[in-house]
Order: sequence, then C-alpha cells, then structure tokens
Amino acid sequence: WLNRAKFLLVISEFTRRQYLSRGVRGNQTFVLVSPGVDVERFHPDLNPAAVVHRHTLASRAVVLTVARLVEWKGQYSVIRAMTRVIQVVPNAVYVMVGAGPHRPVLEQLATELDLQKSVIFAGFIPDKELGLYYAAANVMVLVGREFQPGMPVEGFGIAYIEANAVERPVIGTRLGATPDTIVDGVTGLLVAPDDEEEIATSIIRLLVNPDLAQQMGQHGRERVVREFTWHTQATRLRRQLATIGPR
Repeated sequence: WLNRAKFLLVISEFTRRQYLSRGVRGNQTFVLVSPGVDVERFHPDLNPAAVVHRHTLASRAVVLTVARLVEWKGQYSVIRAMTRVIQVVPNAVYVMVGAGPHRPVLEQLATELDLQKSVIFAGFIPDKELGLYYAAANVMVLVGREFQPGMPVEGFGIAYIEANAVERPVIGTRLGATPDTIVDGVTGLLVAPDDEEEIATSIIRLLVNPDLAQQMGQHGRERVVREFTWHTQATRLRRQLATIGPR
C-alpha cells in the first residue's frame, strides 16, 4: 500500500530514510512537512518569574528537559551527567518537565547520587505554561536513545524547536531525526547517546559561556521563524502538492 500511494507525507529526512530502508520504492514521491511552532506563543520575551518562584530557581543555572518520563528519553543520562556539571557549575539544577512511569526510577537515581537539591521533577505542565519553562532555562537537553535496537526514538523532536523559538540553545543526540532538527554548533550541540561525559561537557560549555548560549539561541530562533512556523509548513505543503501530477 505504501508503494501504491501517490505520495507519502514525512516529518523529517530521517523518516523518509526509514521508509526506504523498509522497502518503499526508491522513486516514491515524498512530501516533507515538519511540525510547526507558534512563534507568537513561544518567543524570547516571555517572563518566567512565576516558574522561577515556583521552583526556587533564582540564581540557578537551569538545565531543562521537556519529555515524557520513559526510559528511552534519556533523563537518567542527564541526571548522571549532573554529577560532573555541578563540580564546575555548583548552582546548576536539572528540571524535568513531564510525567511517566519511569519517574520512580529517576527519583531513586537522584537519591543514590545525592542530587536531591540539584534535580527537580516538575511533573506534567499544561501547554499554556510550557513556554515559561523554556524561558526559565539556560539550556534545553533531550538526549533520547534507541527505543529498540536499530529504532531511534525521535522522529522529529518538537521540544528542540520550541526551545529554540524562545532563544534557548539545545542539546540532543546524533540519533533519529535530531540531526535534522538541531544544526550542530549553530542552534545547539549534538552528543553521543548514553555518553554522560560528553553530555556533561556540552552542558558545562553552554552554562559557562553565556555569550555562546545566547548566540545559539538567537540562531535557533531565526531558523524557527524562517523554517518551522505553521505558515511556512503550510506553504511548503501547497507548493509540493502542486508539483505532483497524475501517475
């Protein structure tokens, strides 16, 4: 049925390659339309005061993850990396936005590593407040790993784009569609999955170099406005569909 379709809609170049690796014919027509971001809702002028007060984040260097608390989203790697981060940046704190079945395991890990004062479980956050958490952060980190062997977890990674829209730099892994979403060294940094030392080094690099972090955040915002608004995606879809003639 996939091979008989007139075209296949994909959300990333990675997704297109996945289709091809699973037997879709090489001359199939693909229409690429990525998820979009509301740049009026996610913007750099958001005031995070309410979030800072809620979690006592004043004078803290905030590392943020926005994702479900499930094993393959990689929060445990960031918790372990925080042991190295706080040695260099003692006021660093890791805030996890999201709920999920892996929370007890993550809480236990934070306790075992004596990181209770450096790890915050914010829980589920309504969409209307999500932008404030990005605004309260210094860097957004989402280091997903393979869901199953050979099956990377991120088909796109909307959290990276949302954080960039708020002018925050991002850190992700070189898996799945993340390299399509993060421009390494420009809008953020790419690291190896499960490499806690590289994750820690990248976090530290952005926390101790605020000018670099700001520059990456600004480049990220510019790219989101240019490529990832819903208007841009709708225009891209219309143009691509117009080029598809009858078979």
